[in-house]
Amino acid sequence: MRLEQGPFTDRVKVTGGALGAGSAVTGHLAVTSDVSELIALELRAAYYDADGKLLGTGSFQYAEEGHDEHKGGHTPAAEGAGIDFEVGPKALTGTPTSAVLSIPVLVNE
Repeated sequence: MRLEQGPFTDRVKVTGGALGAGSAVTGHLAVTSDVSELIALELRAAYYDADGKLLGTGSFQYAEEGHDEHKGGHTPAAEGAGIDFEVGPKALTGTPTSAVLSIPVLVNE
């Protein structure tokens, strides 16, 4: 699993990122640009096979209020300076061997 460079990657640190069981991308994201609380976050993962063929995508959304309604039944666990995440694929056309994580939305105070 690798983090794609984008407009928010210089403001965060992703640790423990892995492509794990059930093809989910998991890890921990912390905002490093300041100490304000995380308000909203969207992560997207693209899943690839060994030949680099795109097999599918998945997304994860977090919002400070209403995050219990997150589709997929996974409730994010805010821990101190950051949040645990799990990006599950919607539908795959094969078995992924790698994933690319991107951050299209990051809002903090």
